Parts: sequence; C-alpha cells; structure tokens
Amino acid sequence: MFNKSSSQTHIVNALCVDALDLLQQLPLNLQKLAESLAQRNEFSLDEDWLTYINEMLSDMDRLGLVEPVIL
Repeated sequence: MFNKSSSQTHIVNALCVDALDLLQQLPLNLQKLAESLAQRNEFSLDEDWLTYINEMLSDMDRLGLVEPVIL
C-alpha cells in the first residue's frame, strides 16, 4: 500500500486491507471495527482479538495509514 503523505510503500496483510476498507466507509470505534472484522473473517470476538485489532490500528496510525477521530 502506497502512502502519498510519506511517499512510502507498506506491505499489509488482507486483514489490514479489510480494516482500511471498512474505515473508508465510515468511522468505527475499536469495538465496532473488531466486531465487523471478526464477522467478515470468521474469527471469534474475544479479548485476544480486541488486543490484536487495537495493535493493528496503532501500527496503521504509526505508519500514517489511519488517524484517530472522535466519535
């Protein structure tokens, strides 16, 4: 994925692409994003999943692929 702001290319997995797709449609909080991704990808929605999605969001923010918004 190419980030125009930084002129850097990042290799992301399918789950990250799925998350970015969902976030482009509408802003979601961590819980809603984790629920949507779990449902779409047939994963269990548990504490480990929430932690993983939170870490993925933090990584995407650090790379400049997403930015936090107040909902």
